[in-house]
Amino acid sequence: MAVNSLPTKKVSFLFAVVCASICVSTSAKAYSVDYMVTRSGSSSAIHALELSQGKTVALSVWCKSDVPDVSGVAVLFGWSQSLTAGTGASILDNMITGSIAQNVAAGWGGPRTNNISGGKGETDSIRPYGTNTTLSSDWGYYQSVADWTRLFDVSLTNNKLISGAYTICLWDYGTLTPPSLGRECYLTSSTGEKFSPGSGYDWKYNMVVSVPVPEPGSLLICISGLIALSGGIIRQSACK
Repeated sequence: MAVNSLPTKKVSFLFAVVCASICVSTSAKAYSVDYMVTRSGSSSAIHALELSQGKTVALSVWCKSDVPDVSGVAVLFGWSQSLTAGTGASILDNMITGSIAQNVAAGWGGPRTNNISGGKGETDSIRPYGTNTTLSSDWGYYQSVADWTRLFDVSLTNNKLISGAYTICLWDYGTLTPPSLGRECYLTSSTGEKFSPGSGYDWKYNMVVSVPVPEPGSLLICISGLIALSGGIIRQSACK
């Protein structure tokens, strides 16, 4: 009996190891998380935006993930820059300014966090500054974001950008250690786990804001108008 029982123990041990491996691999499933920005009323992602000085545009922030039963979502939309994190951060410039989250999508309830703050980053380093929002699903319900889902809108205004381009972004400051995953842009599952688009690394969704350049035809009209105006002034002076 002792001789026959040894293989049985080995088989049982191997079976237990296989089962444990299956459980570990199942719990370690990697989920994808992604964000994008669109013009309000559109579902097409944009990475470039023309905005004349003094003008305001409404944009929408969207999310998509295969994480099941989403209970919350966080976003940092950095439309400016700062050297520190949090609501006490100071903006470095006022080229572009933005609003807090507006028109939150149905099913998320009121925002748990909705302010203007600096994102996390290395000490005394330049990091995004802008709309910081955390949403939670309505009480007793979970959200599915398997398809692109609009979260909220943000209004951006070009204050001082006269020429050139200015980069803004959705921002997640990640680290290589799991406890710090998803600092600014992340999803929370029904079990409380957080999943970020960068999987622990820094992640950005960049968008370049530029000032539209007048078309040659428009410039010609303006020049012609100035010439006509100056000619009229000269004729009036000559008549005096």
